[in-house]
Amino acid sequence: MWRKNVTPSDLREHLADVALRMETVVHQHELKGLGIKYSTRWSSKSVTIMIPASPNHEIKISPIDRGNKGISEWNTYTTPMHERSQDSEFEQKFPEYSIRAYIEVIDLVNPTGEGTISFTMTGKNMEQLLRGIVGFYKHVKNFEIDPQIKGGKNQ
Repeated sequence: MWRKNVTPSDLREHLADVALRMETVVHQHELKGLGIKYSTRWSSKSVTIMIPASPNHEIKISPIDRGNKGISEWNTYTTPMHERSQDSEFEQKFPEYSIRAYIEVIDLVNPTGEGTISFTMTGKNMEQLLRGIVGFYKHVKNFEIDPQIKGGKNQ
């Protein structure tokens, strides 16, 4: 379908696989900037980022939303700041996009799976998402995990 002006939403809809790869690269870049160890597993319509965590855990993060052709999307977009009501303090508190993810925290030592939990979570970036994951796991399991960093003491 030809349009005189192509919007980012049009591109995301028509090139959903490219959008997923681009969003993933942005999130991988942030993890690299934080020094976090990770690996990535791709499937035909989604991706999982796997982060080793001390002691003996693994964090798996996958996009939860689905877009065109069932291809995963990391980011959920909201009304851009410049289009929001300047009178509404409520609207100003929300970012223009957030990451919505399915999380699995796997206890690699416990063969019964009792230490493993899964949940969904939203964050404005990967750092906030990881902090939320660590805090949630500690709250639910009363056990502290720490994402491994490259060259760090917890590797």
